[in-house]
Amino acid sequence: MPRGRKKSLKFKLKADTFKSIVGIFLIFFCALSYVAFVLPDYSVNSDINGVYRKFFGYAGYLIPLIFLFAGLLMVGFRWRLLQARIFFGILATTLSLSALLHVFYSGKEAYKLAAKGVGGGLVGYKLSSILSSAISGYGAFFVFAFTFLVGALLLSDISTERVIGFVNRVVDKMKSIKSFKLPNFSMKTPSLAKASATTSTESTIVEADAVIINEEARSVGKGDASLVEIVPSPSEPVSTKINGSSLGLVKGDSELTTLAPTQKEENKLPYTNKVWEYPPKELLVDAPTVSYDINEVKRRQKTIEDTLKSFGIKVNEAGYNVGPTVTQYAYGVPPGTRIAKISNLQVDLAMALESPTGSVRLEIPIPGRNAMGVEVPNSVKSFVYFKDIILSDQMKALKSKLGIGLGKDVAGLPRVYDIAKMPHLLVAGATGSGKSVFLHSIMFSILYRASPQEVKFILMDPKRVELVNYNGIPHLIAPVIADMDKAPSAFRWACNEMTRRYKLFEAARARNIDAYNEKSGFQALPHIVIMVDELADIMVVDPASVEKSIVRLSQLSRATGIHMILTVQRPSTDILTGVIKANIPTRIAFNVASQIDSRVIIDQAGAEKLAGRGDMLFVPPDAAKPVRIQGCWISDGEISKLVNWLKNTGFIPDYKEDVLDTPDEEKKLGVIVGGKEVDELYARAKEEIAIAGKASVSFLQRRLSIGYSRAAKIMDQLEENGVVSTPDTSKERRVLISPNGNSSNIDFVDNLPEQ
Repeated sequence: MPRGRKKSLKFKLKADTFKSIVGIFLIFFCALSYVAFVLPDYSVNSDINGVYRKFFGYAGYLIPLIFLFAGLLMVGFRWRLLQARIFFGILATTLSLSALLHVFYSGKEAYKLAAKGVGGGLVGYKLSSILSSAISGYGAFFVFAFTFLVGALLLSDISTERVIGFVNRVVDKMKSIKSFKLPNFSMKTPSLAKASATTSTESTIVEADAVIINEEARSVGKGDASLVEIVPSPSEPVSTKINGSSLGLVKGDSELTTLAPTQKEENKLPYTNKVWEYPPKELLVDAPTVSYDINEVKRRQKTIEDTLKSFGIKVNEAGYNVGPTVTQYAYGVPPGTRIAKISNLQVDLAMALESPTGSVRLEIPIPGRNAMGVEVPNSVKSFVYFKDIILSDQMKALKSKLGIGLGKDVAGLPRVYDIAKMPHLLVAGATGSGKSVFLHSIMFSILYRASPQEVKFILMDPKRVELVNYNGIPHLIAPVIADMDKAPSAFRWACNEMTRRYKLFEAARARNIDAYNEKSGFQALPHIVIMVDELADIMVVDPASVEKSIVRLSQLSRATGIHMILTVQRPSTDILTGVIKANIPTRIAFNVASQIDSRVIIDQAGAEKLAGRGDMLFVPPDAAKPVRIQGCWISDGEISKLVNWLKNTGFIPDYKEDVLDTPDEEKKLGVIVGGKEVDELYARAKEEIAIAGKASVSFLQRRLSIGYSRAAKIMDQLEENGVVSTPDTSKERRVLISPNGNSSNIDFVDNLPEQ
């Protein structure tokens, strides 16, 4: 009988598990090392401390950080501090510091001190001795100091320019604190006191040793001098000539004094004693590193080829682009292949690819290439962080203050555009498709690149939860409009402002706002961006007035620097009329419910196949085909940080009260009938109804060329004054007056005299 094999206990361990154990040990050893540094009296701690001190000296306190870094990588942590620059920064600073601490020791004394753990230890002794023998001790000192500085810059990721700027600001603050003096309460003679009291009723007299007048008309003294600013109207081109008498210089008692202004406008004028600082990029969230599964990409590519081949269509592989939301597979189509046959296979391709959204999008052809594209949604979507867009080369190359970051295209490249070239934007998309987050990305793009003197905002937020967060920032020209009854007034104000600016351009012989500001010598007129979160809610309030204002602005406001960004949830034709669409060529379509909605917003199908959550089709004014882009994601924390930073800059918003109180000249109520004020078109409406012998709201709309709301109000006034009857069961009204204006209980048409 054969012997059975002896069973042995084998110790099997996966490679990933072993790596995790090593990583945990390194993290544990880092913690144990710092415990040894703090409590060196224990035997084991003393040995650990002695090893570090012997080899690295006082620089040994940094060595456990290298163990921590390596341990976190092995365990699997992926966060922003785990970067190659951090590792090399720690290594450079540790070795250079160890050598610097030992560079000026020489001879046998250097080795003895290193063995005792003094200076830089044995490692510092070896490095310093090798370099000192080659380029002298002083040369070695500069080399190690340079290495230490480079390591510090790698760790902090801060440029020397920012460090120098920070030092200059600290020095300026110290100088301002040092130059501050308490007021001098010296005794005066009765005559001087009387003269001083008389003068103080007219103005404040400030003593100064000297007065310096610069081009900004500021007077600054060495003592308690006050700042005097004489600023011309910001709406007209200014001259650099300043009359000295206008500064209010008074000479008396052998001292030169200045008259301070009675009212001081702080931070609202083009010239100010504060300099605008742009928001720091540290307020934004860093984007994590994103990777994709190349095997999954290849598998899908093969599936597309096999599916098309099963329908008798042979294609040639032409590459692929992996984007944040979709992956675009490019294929070359042989000559003679019917493109329409490929277009009809979208559903079959979606089923074969097991598309997460149940659909794929075909781009035939890809612009600039002799190939077709198959866009398949990714199984795992990645966010596009705004910090990546604002720091991209494309955004840095865009010099306009109205440059906005749209997101990343299917190739993963940042996409930016200039609002001044649009010059208006129409955005549509269903609930949850990403419209509101896209508006935040527009706000962030401009707020990070433009000062309050360069760009102003008019924000309208019917939902009261998105744009109202920006209340109080210095870029606003009016508080965020949440009450839609005031929205038509804002559009009317914009039209009036446009007309006013054209008159200024005519007087200054300037073609547009840029030429006008250039002639003025400063930012005399800011750009104005009107942003509406939901246009449909405003159109319900007063469709005729709002539509008229939007059409006027879209036709004429480009040269004046006034731009509109309008969003709608459902792009229906009663909201986006043909006139509005004709004057706003730049469109963005997020995910919509149907192909009909897609055709309304971008005049072609495709938006109904988008993946949602920021996936958009962008139609620029200079291109006929849309570009697929994944919009930026901005968190609530980033919005809160930026708004708080802007509010704490010391600049306050310069609100214009007439933005919310601009009357409609066509709706003046100046006619008194029966002791009540009625519409000025009341008499004409009464006449038209009497002549026609019929009354309805639609009839008044056609005859008077007015909107539904105004026509309905006039009809109610006619009913109150007995001109028409109340609607009957069929919702029809009877006319109660005759053509000559007399009351009649029967139809006057039936009682006309026979000829």
